[in-house]
Amino acid sequence: MYAKQPFGVKVAQFEVDLSVAAGTHNIAQAPGLGDIEIVGVSVYCTAAGATWTSVTIHDSSAAANEIMGATKGAVENFSEDAILDLDWNFARPFHLANFNYISYTIAGATGSGTALMTIQYRPVQKGGVLNPA
Repeated sequence: MYAKQPFGVKVAQFEVDLSVAAGTHNIAQAPGLGDIEIVGVSVYCTAAGATWTSVTIHDSSAAANEIMGATKGAVENFSEDAILDLDWNFARPFHLANFNYISYTIAGATGSGTALMTIQYRPVQKGGVLNPA
């Protein structure tokens, strides 16, 4: 008898619009087809940020997993072509249950900027995907 093999790692990319009003905005969602495990994340700034104070990136679970906190998400770190430092420890993947989101929260005034977020994930259940929110 053979051991059951895990599902392979998939990659999805999402644009993060930093020119929206302060508050929480969704980037991606596990849309109800199966839970997923987030195994890697990178954030690349495509257009410099300005005016707002900071951006945090997290999931929407009750015990929110913080991917990038306010210090590393400070506006001065969002320079064009920058690869941003993250707070999340990649050695410990986290679970994103059905219908939960990867979100970002902007603090401060409405400003400008864009980033490209690349997420590596593995379906925990057959059919598990990560879609734009």
